[in-house]
Amino acid sequence: MRRPMLVAAFVVFLLFAVSCGGGRAITEDERTENEAAVADLSAQNLAGAFMGDENAANEAYKGKVIFVSGVVENIGVDVEEKSYITLTGQTALVQVMFASEKFQDQALQLQRGQQIKVKARCAGLFANVVLRSAIIVPGN
Repeated sequence: MRRPMLVAAFVVFLLFAVSCGGGRAITEDERTENEAAVADLSAQNLAGAFMGDENAANEAYKGKVIFVSGVVENIGVDVEEKSYITLTGQTALVQVMFASEKFQDQALQLQRGQQIKVKARCAGLFANVVLRSAIIVPGN
């Protein structure tokens, strides 16, 4: 009687472990990559939306995954030693933050003036429009 209960408990544990990805946590950029984007915008249009009506832009984009394309204005490293880029917007810049080393390294290989497309989660307007957990879309 005890053996079937142990087998059933083991099977339940295995099913749980498999459904959780074998115990490996999903990274922020994997979450971004797997989530469907709600919009595909230029950096100018995104910045313009936030500068024109921040409340409406927050409703449409904040916390959501979007595609954004634009021209690289600047490439830098923040105080946590994570790379970021800024894309030229209308009256504000779009700051793109990368969570994983893979995309941080790719960002450092970009050049000013280069056209790029990213998929990222919009964090809203601070000094600039901020995109987090970005991945670089290949083939631009």
